[in-house]
Amino acid sequence: MRAVLSELAARGMVVSYGAVWAFFASEGITFKKSLHASEQDRADVARRRARWKQHQGRLDPRRLVFIDETPAFAGAGSGPRPT
Repeated sequence: MRAVLSELAARGMVVSYGAVWAFFASEGITFKKSLHASEQDRADVARRRARWKQHQGRLDPRRLVFIDETPAFAGAGSGPRPT
């Protein structure tokens, strides 16, 4: 986003961060800040990820429990709960 502001300023257009953000939102333009988490580049995180990949084959899938935190119905978190 800051790169967009810099480019606009270089072209003689002075706009606020909020105005550019609102324009993108109104046009349905989205963007991802980075392609992957920057933490993945750190040596300590890379070691832990490698260790996890090495040991995850030892897990017994029958003992794993998965918790789905997805709302079961539209509007979850507001209003009365169905019974």
